[in-house]
Amino acid sequence: MALMKCPNCKSDVEYNTLICPFCDCKIWKKKDAACSKKIKGYIDEAQKNISFRSYSEAMKLLNSAMREYVDFEKYLQISNNGIDIEDTQCFCCLKSIYLHMGYVKAQPESPHHNMSSAIKDLEHSGDLGEVLGYLNIARLYVQGGTKFSGVGKDISVAKQWYLKAFALDNNNVAINNLGVAYGEDGDQRLGAFYCWCAYKCGNDKALDNYNAYKIYLVAEVQRYIEAINNVSCSNIEELTDDYVEFCSKNADIYNHKQIEKLKKQNKGPIAMPDKPTRKNKQLLAALLCSFTTLMSIFLIMVAIDEGDSFGWWIFLGIFMLIGAIANFSASSKKYKDDIDDYELAQRDFEAYKSKKLLERKQEQERIARVRAQQERDRKALEKAEQEISQKRAENLQKGIPCCPKCASTRIVTMSRGYDWFWGFIGSNEPVNVCQSCGHKFKPGT
Repeated sequence: MALMKCPNCKSDVEYNTLICPFCDCKIWKKKDAACSKKIKGYIDEAQKNISFRSYSEAMKLLNSAMREYVDFEKYLQISNNGIDIEDTQCFCCLKSIYLHMGYVKAQPESPHHNMSSAIKDLEHSGDLGEVLGYLNIARLYVQGGTKFSGVGKDISVAKQWYLKAFALDNNNVAINNLGVAYGEDGDQRLGAFYCWCAYKCGNDKALDNYNAYKIYLVAEVQRYIEAINNVSCSNIEELTDDYVEFCSKNADIYNHKQIEKLKKQNKGPIAMPDKPTRKNKQLLAALLCSFTTLMSIFLIMVAIDEGDSFGWWIFLGIFMLIGAIANFSASSKKYKDDIDDYELAQRDFEAYKSKKLLERKQEQERIARVRAQQERDRKALEKAEQEISQKRAENLQKGIPCCPKCASTRIVTMSRGYDWFWGFIGSNEPVNVCQSCGHKFKPGT
């Protein structure tokens, strides 16, 4: 049997010894730390190669990491001292090895491309506690053959993997991604539902996605969704079933007019653009304004000779000239942007489509943010009005006069004074004035 030195007391011990018989040093922990450090080094290098799409080099490094783990596991098994591999640092690295192996095998351009093997590795990673393993499998089924060959697009299968990721550590990103997958697939009913569930689980970014999808739904369905609370991995399926049953009882779930409007604005196919032509209307307007200004100067000079004042002509001409130049500048910028888009489409149509799709998405996100802010403002206003109404009712019940607008009790009575419509007629009539908001009202109202 080969011998080695104890890292603590330097005594000669058998190579597979876990605990030194001379100093009770836990040799296996030292080996575990050294082995896990080596495995992490392999994984870090593999990540760098993956980022540069050097998939062959990445797989070699990952295989080396796997061999290190297997050798350490054999070392524990041969020693037979009852130490569980799951209690080691090396075991914690195993899920990351499988995750990266699955990613490399899923890439169509990788020489190791094998979709069934990739899904097995990613699943193994998720089973070991790496939530990205389940999320990546779900992404494969969401995108399907459009990006990953060897697997078809299937939102229902992706849903199960997203739910497994959600159950793993209550991962609200998984539920939000599930909502986005349904929404982009045309099912805004479930898209809005799952994004709201993700928001209630603590994912604030999911609220923007919910607002983008809820505009497709009628008010009754929106109210049902927004009443959902206490979402967890244990009741998400039950909430889904109840929601689908509720929707089945509604004759109209979708706001069809809104859908048609959005289809026309943001859902149409992206076609090859026509070559833009420059419009000369702004140039003609600028020349016309210049001519007007010169005529104005001439008229002023004539007016000065005749002793009259026509100075307002020059101001009119300058104002028109500035407006025309600004309009012409904006038109020139738009023309340049159109030319750039046209040249990009001629050179790389896929890049042009990606750019336009990104612009559409950004516009939808902007609209969603504006609508979300409007909704928050509306709710805040309703809450303030409700508080004022309640305060006003309490004051009236106690017999305390208050302002009908803000419910303030800081009221003074004075003469009405001059009125822009009635003048001094009735100027001595008493009127109450609120010292908080300035609202005027007749006594007794």
